[in-house]
Amino acid sequence: MIDKDKYFKFYNSCIPVKGFNRTAIYDLQRSELYFISNSLTDMLQDYFDKKIEVIYEDYLDYEELVTRNLNYLIENELIFLTDEPNHFLDLDLEKDYLFLSDIVFLEIDDLQDFKIKLLNEIDNLGCIQLVLLSKSNMKFDVIEQVLEILKKSKLNVVSLISEYSKDSLDIEHFFARFPRLRDVNFFNAPNDIVSNNQWINFYPGSCNEFLSKQISGINDLVPNLDAFMEAKNYNLFFNRKVYINNKGDVKNYINHEKVFGNIEKDVISEIIASNSFQELWKINKDMIEVCNVCEFRYICPDNRIPIQKNKKYFHENTCNYDPKTNNWK
Repeated sequence: MIDKDKYFKFYNSCIPVKGFNRTAIYDLQRSELYFISNSLTDMLQDYFDKKIEVIYEDYLDYEELVTRNLNYLIENELIFLTDEPNHFLDLDLEKDYLFLSDIVFLEIDDLQDFKIKLLNEIDNLGCIQLVLLSKSNMKFDVIEQVLEILKKSKLNVVSLISEYSKDSLDIEHFFARFPRLRDVNFFNAPNDIVSNNQWINFYPGSCNEFLSKQISGINDLVPNLDAFMEAKNYNLFFNRKVYINNKGDVKNYINHEKVFGNIEKDVISEIIASNSFQELWKINKDMIEVCNVCEFRYICPDNRIPIQKNKKYFHENTCNYDPKTNNWK
């Protein structure tokens, strides 16, 4: 029985986001998604500061539907009832960034002196994850040298991406020696290859396909507080991401043609801090056509490059999800 003398209030971690056809409620604490109609969202917005009895009075002919909708929200712990709705503070969604980058991709088919210098100074960038990329067969001596250098860094995670070869599984003993090594991913791998190590993954496609694969389903979305806070103001995929190829060229990502500098001759912190390099960071989903009516826009790590034309941003290729039909390809 719903107490009509109370007010309703969304839990701080539960945030409704309207799309073209429906609303997704992000439960950012439990990393779950719930769906309601846009008409219900509109009603909740109209009555958030009124007692529940007012809703029933105004929707007298829809009492059963109102009850069913409110019970759904209450039972799933998306809203709660209270006598004092003003005693609850809204969630602080401001996110401060103290350093220049979060994730750095570094191609290491060759380990030149300028890359060794970067590895020794990686903490200056403030990144929390370093992705080491070998476009050809893995050179274990190079990987070992790099991981030895990184032992003294403050990195949280080191990931490795390499082409598959018959001795690829020899990497397993590195996990015990280098605790920061979190996962290893092999591309161009046979379909039947498996490993007992849960941190070793195999992908049958090419390196570019592995790094540029689009979201394919709801499990690719990231409904958590950090992602939501970031996506409100920035591009969730490109923000604070740096890609450095074998020649030392600095790009936004592997599939980008534009080069912003070279770490052999330029200061990498100055490259990353430049407005031109950060341009993609600031193009959030609210600025991109079609994405701006998608209910997943604040939790979507879509890696497609936004293109600007006539002062509007759009994507040249379509997403695997259509917010206007709510269907996945």
